[in-house]
Amino acid sequence: MPAPFGPSSPNTSPLRTSNEMPRTASTPLGYVFVNALTTTGSTIAITSHVYLFFARISYQISFRYYDASMKTYGQRCPLARALDIVGERWTLLVVRELMLGPRRYTDLTDGLPGVGTNILAARLADLQSAGLVTKRELPPPTAVTVYDLTEAGRALGPSLGALTEWGERYGAPITDSQAVRPQWILTRMARRNADLLAGQSCELRVGRDVFELSGDGSKLSITTGTARTPDAAIALEPDVFYALATKRLTARKAREHAVIDGDRAAGVQVLAAISGAAAGYAGGPDDRGGDQATRPRPTGASRR
Repeated sequence: MPAPFGPSSPNTSPLRTSNEMPRTASTPLGYVFVNALTTTGSTIAITSHVYLFFARISYQISFRYYDASMKTYGQRCPLARALDIVGERWTLLVVRELMLGPRRYTDLTDGLPGVGTNILAARLADLQSAGLVTKRELPPPTAVTVYDLTEAGRALGPSLGALTEWGERYGAPITDSQAVRPQWILTRMARRNADLLAGQSCELRVGRDVFELSGDGSKLSITTGTARTPDAAIALEPDVFYALATKRLTARKAREHAVIDGDRAAGVQVLAAISGAAAGYAGGPDDRGGDQATRPRPTGASRR
C-alpha cells in the first residue's frame, strides 16, 4: 500500500518498507503504530480506511503537542506578549549587538562571548520570524551576509537603555569571570555624553575593533565600522582603552599613547568622555580587544 507521505527516503532501515517515512522525534505517533504493524511481518491486515484513520488521529495529536510545547505566557498583557518574543535567554543581547548596526555572524559570536553557535542561530531565526531582524547581503565590494534590525527591532532601543540603567543599579554583582567588550563601554559613554561631538563624527579604533561616533547635539550615536569622512580619527591599543575607561590611566596620559588624526580637539573630547566610562570593570585586555581578566573561562559547554 503506498504511504501518503511522499517518495521513499534514503534513511529507511531494513525494518522499514520503502515507502515508510523515517521515524524522528516529530513523527506522528499513529503513523509509527501503523508501520509497526505493517513492517514486522505481522499477518494483521489493515485496510486503507483504518490506515487513514490512524494517520488523521496521529496528526491531530502532533498539532496538539506542538501547540502545548510553544513557549508563551498565554496572556493578553502587552508585556507578556513582548516577552513571548524577546524573553528567551540571549535574545535581548543579540538585539544589543545589532543596535550597533549590521553585523556578520562572526561579529555576533565575538560580541556574545559564551553563546553556543546553535543557540545563536536559533535566536536569530526566531527574531527573523518575529520580524525584528532581517538577513541581507551587503553590496560589492564587501559582498558579505549581515544581520540587521528592522524598525520593530530598533524600537527596542529605549527598553534596552532602561534595562541597562536598571542593571547598573540593581544588576548581579560584577565578578572576575565576566566578559567585557569595547562596544559595551562606548554605549555607556554615549548615554552619559549625549552632547558630545555636536555636528561632528569621529572614528575610533581599539585594536582591531572600529567604531564611528557621531553627534547631533542631543544624541551621541555609536556604530561599528569605519567612518566615511570623520572629523577626527583615534587609534588606541586595547590596554590603553581599558585603562582609560577604568580610570587607571588619565585622559592626559592616554593622549601620549593615542594616535589622533584630524581635529585634535574633537579627539581629546572623546578621550575625556571615555575616561571612567567603565567604572566597576577591572583587568587587562587580551590580544583581541576583550578583557582577559574578565573573560569567561571555558568549561566544556556553552552557556544557554
